Amino acid sequence: MAREPTPEEVRETYAAGVEEFASWLSTDTHDGLPLVATLVGAILLARATAGTELSEKILESTHKALTEPHADRPES
Repeated sequence: MAREPTPEEVRETYAAGVEEFASWLSTDTHDGLPLVATLVGAILLARATAGTELSEKILESTHKALTEPHADRPES
């Protein structure tokens, strides 16, 4: 029977996944961690305001901010 992972093991695995995703998003000039935080924050806020005009506005404005050429990206 396999043992259950400890909370510390789960956190370490989750943290490694976040770091890997941030690394994937990073460029030569931008760290990916602020991008991950921006994406997660936008999703959290959009879900918390689901069914309102604000929810869609959050997603649209975040998409625009992160995909426009030469858009100001969050600094690390």
